[in-house]
Amino acid sequence: MDEFQTKLAAVMDRIVADGAPIENLGRLSGGANMESWSFDRAGKGYVLRRAPSAAFMEGRSFGHDVEAELVRTAHRGGVLAPEVVGELTAADDMGTGYIMYRVEAEVNPAKILADPPASLVHDIARELARIHAIKPTPDIPIPYMDTAAALAELKKRFLTYGGDRPLVALGLRWGAEKMPPPGEAGRRQPPRRPGGRFRVKEP
Repeated sequence: MDEFQTKLAAVMDRIVADGAPIENLGRLSGGANMESWSFDRAGKGYVLRRAPSAAFMEGRSFGHDVEAELVRTAHRGGVLAPEVVGELTAADDMGTGYIMYRVEAEVNPAKILADPPASLVHDIARELARIHAIKPTPDIPIPYMDTAAALAELKKRFLTYGGDRPLVALGLRWGAEKMPPPGEAGRRQPPRRPGGRFRVKEP
């Protein structure tokens, strides 16, 4: 941990140059396959999202550089996404990733749905609308996916994992039935999702 914290402090010296120490560093739980670290510095809260090495990102549709730019674009578009403050470089010797201001909000679905705010559906719809209003630009090399192929891959994974979740099975079937014919608007879309870095919170 000492070496990790020393390297992270050097990264923050490069990004914000305030000379302050790293405080309250701790690994966050959750996350499908990436590390998330929370820490404080000079009275501000930050989160580092990273992969331990560049090799870990091989074979993925895009790297953390593109992901960071997508989060920046979402933030500029009014989405309740965190503000990215800087990215890791090869010289940092910490893998790949980026640092953002920490957003204090509840993200546990069980806790949210146990006593949901009256505005929850409206809040989710608003964030979805803002995400889909963002126009992809040529300077962000996001991959365009074939919707039918993506759905087929999800179904394959679902069956591999046991296929024992009726709600997921219903969603896959609904998606297949509502799939637009090839060539129609919406068949090939840049991947968007109201999760991951786009956490919904009460305004």
